[in-house]
Amino acid sequence: MADFSIPVTIPDGKVNDFVSALRLYYGRKGDGTEFTVAELKARVKDETERRFKSIYKEWKAAQSNTDDLGIS
Repeated sequence: MADFSIPVTIPDGKVNDFVSALRLYYGRKGDGTEFTVAELKARVKDETERRFKSIYKEWKAAQSNTDDLGIS
C-alpha cells in the first residue's frame, strides 16, 4: 500500500492555540473531559481519511457517469 503523507508544521508559538482550536472544533468527550493531543491527532487522521475516501468515491461515481455517456 502506498503512503500518501501530508506533513503539517505548526510554529512552536502557535501549537497551544492550534490545540485549543482543535478542542473547540471537536468538543469534549462524552464524560465531559477534554481530548488529549494524541486523541486529537487520531480524530484529525480519521476525519482526513474519511474525506479522502469520500473524494475518491465521488470521483469513481463521476467516472462511471462519464463512461455511461460514452465520453472519455
